[in-house]
Amino acid sequence: MNPLIPQAPSGASPQDAAVAGPVSDPGPTDVLQGLHGETQDAANHFDKLGQVRERLDKTREVMDSLVKLGDTVTTDDVMKATASLVTAGVDPIGLAKTLSTMPPAGGEALAGWLQQQDQAIVQKEAALGQMHEAARHDLGVKAMRTLMMHAHMPPGVASASPVTAPPMAAAPGGQNG
Repeated sequence: MNPLIPQAPSGASPQDAAVAGPVSDPGPTDVLQGLHGETQDAANHFDKLGQVRERLDKTREVMDSLVKLGDTVTTDDVMKATASLVTAGVDPIGLAKTLSTMPPAGGEALAGWLQQQDQAIVQKEAALGQMHEAARHDLGVKAMRTLMMHAHMPPGVASASPVTAPPMAAAPGGQNG
């Protein structure tokens, strides 16, 4: 049984199979194009997570500068920092929701609130790191499946295929892998 060929759902009656009609075996080029589509989807997902990581890194940078101010931090400091995050592409609606929970005055209360927000960012960074690693792995597996299928194509079919490999996305820090 080929997992790339659509199968009748388990428990389907013979009449259901007759209504669905015969299932044709896709050609090698069709399979390769399907694998390429999966690989491209995985690459797009990996790239999107990279963009989220960039915004979260900017948030980390801004948060660190606010936390360093300690009890001397003011609401004006937070508002200026928030404006820089919006400029960097962070969701303004999400920031507005977060700011709605901010204490109205600076000092200890605001410093404590910033510590809570900092902990939330630490948790998001950890979760994003796991998701990014899983997406990197998924991209690698799908790319290898595509390469293996390409390598096992009959002569002439693989070279006639319009499928090309997606560009490798750079890992954080500018290194692949």
